[in-house]
Amino acid sequence: MKMTEMKMTEMKMTMMRLNNQTTAALLGFLFLTALTHPSTAQTAGADAEARAYAAANALILDGKWSDARHQMTAFVNRYPDSNRADHAAFYSCFAAEKMDPVSTEAFDCFDRFRTSHEGSSFRDDAESALIRISNRLAQAGRPEYRVRTEDLRTSANEEVALTALYALRNMGGDDARDAVLSLYERSGSEEVRKRVVYVLAEFDSGNVVPTLIRIAKEDASADVRKAAVYAIGQQYPRGTEATRTALLDILDTSTDVDVRKAVLYALANESDEANLPILERVALRDANEELAKAATYAIANIDGTRSATALTRILENATHRDVRKAALYAIGNLDAASSIPTLVDVALTSDDPELAKAATYALGNQDGAAAGEALARILDNGRTTEVRKAALYAIGNQGEGTVALGTLRRVATSGNDTELQKAAVYAIGNLDGEGAREALEAVFTSSTDGDVRRAALHAIANGDHDDASAFLLAVANGADAELAKTAVYALQQTNHFDVSAVVRVLETTPHDDVRRAAIHLLGEAESDDAVDALVTIIRSDAPAQVRTAAVQALGNIGTDKARAVLIELLGEN
Repeated sequence: MKMTEMKMTEMKMTMMRLNNQTTAALLGFLFLTALTHPSTAQTAGADAEARAYAAANALILDGKWSDARHQMTAFVNRYPDSNRADHAAFYSCFAAEKMDPVSTEAFDCFDRFRTSHEGSSFRDDAESALIRISNRLAQAGRPEYRVRTEDLRTSANEEVALTALYALRNMGGDDARDAVLSLYERSGSEEVRKRVVYVLAEFDSGNVVPTLIRIAKEDASADVRKAAVYAIGQQYPRGTEATRTALLDILDTSTDVDVRKAVLYALANESDEANLPILERVALRDANEELAKAATYAIANIDGTRSATALTRILENATHRDVRKAALYAIGNLDAASSIPTLVDVALTSDDPELAKAATYALGNQDGAAAGEALARILDNGRTTEVRKAALYAIGNQGEGTVALGTLRRVATSGNDTELQKAAVYAIGNLDGEGAREALEAVFTSSTDGDVRRAALHAIANGDHDDASAFLLAVANGADAELAKTAVYALQQTNHFDVSAVVRVLETTPHDDVRRAAIHLLGEAESDDAVDALVTIIRSDAPAQVRTAAVQALGNIGTDKARAVLIELLGEN
């Protein structure tokens, strides 16, 4: 009998033994997939790759440039994904230059390297080589190659200039300042001018402020103008009223939003209440919503009761909803007891659900009993479920006090609003301590709502409590298939479950969905302790989906024992 016929006969016999053609094909494929574990094949491939690179590198060290170029190029073609591929590509170009220092081939090689290996540690070396070779080619009558590297020369010169710039900054003194200013006037590079501005900000001299003001108003680059505004802000404490006037002039005359934002932050960084009217005016009247929001957040950087009052006016009078939301968050971050009534009023009376939620979350950022009592009021009287859910999350974020825990537990176990109950469960899950775990277990035990009970299981797992695994395993062994499956999947979130306990679930549960969940979990465990139980499942009369899941799990385990079993099973099939 021919070999092909023998193989066909064996395949048909296999199909008959399995009594299911689709199952047999799927199992066979999964066995082969699981067997392609990377250890042996990858080790051999890595050794061959290392030897190939070492041989090519030896040619470089020996100065055998033609052979080295050939071998390095061959390495790149054969191992394009190797972590040595960029090394080999560079040394291939390097060898080409050594073979002919005035070589367009070497130039093009380095040029290709620069674009195809942007993250390589050899990229700077490649750019230096391009400049070097272009100089030689220009001297040999090919000036167009020098033109092609003009950007690289400019960049290299900028690096030198910037290095000198930082050195002068460290030295200080009027002559150093004058040299830095001179560099700004000469430079056509936006990056260099921006760096000059940052360095100027560090000179302890009011004499630089007029120059910075001129740059903030006149430089062609918006980024440089913005940097100049920030630099003025750093000089502001040492400046005069003229400095403040200049910033206000930039705020009123600039058409660039980012530059105007920079002015707002410069004014706010001084924590000077005299600037509050200016910031409030922008927040309330400026047509640009982003700028109005920036002004609102800037007000929050200024300490004092006047800033809270200004934010309240913005909350009540701003035309843009996002600006009002910004005011709410800013008020919440002030952690001022005087702001609580305002936040409660918005949360309970606003017709805008988003604003009501924002006010509720802002209360959650505040500490103290007054904020907690305010959130309890919103929880009981909020106009929408979403606002009440926000109150629950805010209570959970406040901490693990017994009042908060009691409130959340009460909501989770009472009423008939599933969404609200689940929100309470998740809020309890954000709390730490044994009290939170006990509350979640009590919710699971007392609730009759399946969604709420499943939420409790996930919250128990996320809490990473010491006894979480034991509780989840008990549920996994229970009679309710959906809850048992949820418990098994939740076990994976704990990262420290007992493999033998999961094996017992696999062996005893009558539910196929639970068995598949347990099998998946055992595969993630990567432990030999699970292998025998998985083999038992594969050799059983369990449904095909359960058996194929067990094969996949063996492949995921990937140990020598699992591999040997897969080979044995493949021989049987």
